[in-house]
Amino acid sequence: MNLENINLLNLLNREPFYKKNGVLFFLKDGAYNEFQTDSNKIKTFFKKFPGFYNFLQLLITPAFTCIGGLNAKDSIKKSFKNGNLKEKIILNIGSGTKKDVPEMINVDIYPFKNVDMIADIKDMPFKDGSVDMIVVDAVLEHIEKINESIKEISRVVKKGGFIYVSVPFVYPFHASPNDFYRWTIPGIEKSFNDFSVVKSGMRGGPAGSLQGTLMHFFATLFSLGFEKLYIFLSYFFMILFSPIKVLDFLFRFLPFSSDSASHIYYLGVKK
Repeated sequence: MNLENINLLNLLNREPFYKKNGVLFFLKDGAYNEFQTDSNKIKTFFKKFPGFYNFLQLLITPAFTCIGGLNAKDSIKKSFKNGNLKEKIILNIGSGTKKDVPEMINVDIYPFKNVDMIADIKDMPFKDGSVDMIVVDAVLEHIEKINESIKEISRVVKKGGFIYVSVPFVYPFHASPNDFYRWTIPGIEKSFNDFSVVKSGMRGGPAGSLQGTLMHFFATLFSLGFEKLYIFLSYFFMILFSPIKVLDFLFRFLPFSSDSASHIYYLGVKK
């Protein structure tokens, strides 16, 4: 996205440190290196190939297993039914390489491909009430100061604007670079009390939860306490048990499946 085309600079509350290859940097150069772990380095390598990485996420990870669960792209369509997004400011916070719609502004702490802005979710460089929608897809669990981040999201979203969040529920620890929180559906709705619920539900089902548990169970058993072997085996068993996810096509029709969902979502509108 060409940020100047939407007059983004008029919505910022401060100047970036610098601009490089079209990306605005609101973190000092190299600050993102502190977030790198052995597991994260593997992800960072594969994120050099965005299409392949995003395909792998859908294919083998336990998080997003429910066809019919509202994803970020569909939440944008649902929020802006006229389909005209060119004048909308939509931020994808903690985006990684994924850009769900061309008009979306990708914000991350690491300069992956497809990222438009380097900034921290706890201190976003936007004026109060300046953003039409924020997408936070599988990110909040990795943020230690979660209440500050939620307040910051609420600050920058305008009245009548939207928030889409997906978070883990029954899901193993996954450091990226750390992992702090889990939510139930009522819990995530309560966390965003400046918003009214539009829709919430299951994004990854019980089969995804089972896959996540099994991959870590066997990785723990066979790694014999060696961290690098544990990381390797976690990925190996994730791939091995990934066919289990197919069962979530059935679980999404069954009552009470959300009680053991791997991932949940929330779409809200600012009061």
